[in-house]
Amino acid sequence: MAAEFTVPGKAEFADLKGQKRVQQDTYDDLRTIIEVVNEAEEPLAFEHVQLLAEERGFDGSDNTFKKRVKLLFDWKPALLDWIVGQHPKAVSWVDVGARHVDVEDVTCATMNNVKRGCAEKGDLMKDEYAKASMREFQARSLENSLETADLTGGLPDVVDAVMSEIAMIAADELPSRVQSINQATKSIAGDANEEIYNRCLRSIGYSSGDEFSEEGDDADLIVFSEISNGCLNAEVKSEKSRERASRSLMDEKNPWVLCSFFDDEKEVRNGMFDGNDQGTRWIESSVAAYVPPSTLADVKVLDEKVDDGNEAYEHRTNADLWGFDGAEAFDDFLFLRSNEEFAADMQHYREYGTLQDLDPGHEA
Repeated sequence: MAAEFTVPGKAEFADLKGQKRVQQDTYDDLRTIIEVVNEAEEPLAFEHVQLLAEERGFDGSDNTFKKRVKLLFDWKPALLDWIVGQHPKAVSWVDVGARHVDVEDVTCATMNNVKRGCAEKGDLMKDEYAKASMREFQARSLENSLETADLTGGLPDVVDAVMSEIAMIAADELPSRVQSINQATKSIAGDANEEIYNRCLRSIGYSSGDEFSEEGDDADLIVFSEISNGCLNAEVKSEKSRERASRSLMDEKNPWVLCSFFDDEKEVRNGMFDGNDQGTRWIESSVAAYVPPSTLADVKVLDEKVDDGNEAYEHRTNADLWGFDGAEAFDDFLFLRSNEEFAADMQHYREYGTLQDLDPGHEA
């Protein structure tokens, strides 16, 4: 079944870009891309769309074409099902992930489902991208072979020529495409994680620039206190803690929390008590770490199996490990917390200058 997208007016695209008007050449490019998609019977690889658009007159750079496609994704997210191998902006990607798991509003109660939706949608895109790329290679190979092959040998020679051409194109282009989509998937995952945590704060009525900020020198989120000039810095991470997930708080003026979607209880436990090659122990560098409830449950089980004197699940903070002003306000609190408590904790911090006094099992 072919796609059917109606080209909107220039005014609609101008509103999408936040501009008074859209240049005619930009609008023509957008229309050309939509026309290419509307003629497709199956999803097209991003590079194939560009090639077909160039055949219709698009003469901009690769970066310009990418910007045009991302603008179209913002306008019509359903295009993601037809142009595969390229992601939209993080804001749109989170919306796509939410729709994938039938979530209407991104809140702390739904954040882990939305994260799963983004991951599942990303995996589906990679599969469709691989299939679309092979269809493109086959079409190009057939065209090239028919133009250059010696047809006197009959159908067997044509088939051999086409198969040889497919192998050559795939060997030349597929590795770079695989690398590109893998890197893009990691990049959008990080941006989407931050957007999900942002949405959690917005869901309780906070707005960027007032109660919190998305623009810190090093922090991913900064929540402002109502009772002092202080603030709480948040570092947002993905599923794995092998990336830098801790920092030294010595000589810092304000506390940090680690916000994540970590899914490996061993990495969480090791990060808390041993740190890693890129940072100190989490219990020294943060006043709290937020993980999904399922990971908390797995940490509890692991605690019972490991006999090393540490209990990650019930660990309580020790202000003597930190060096920031007012550290005592965060002393003797549960360190490892459900990320579904993040917004409530930030609300508590703004009002009282510290976190909620949660107990083990709060995630149940």
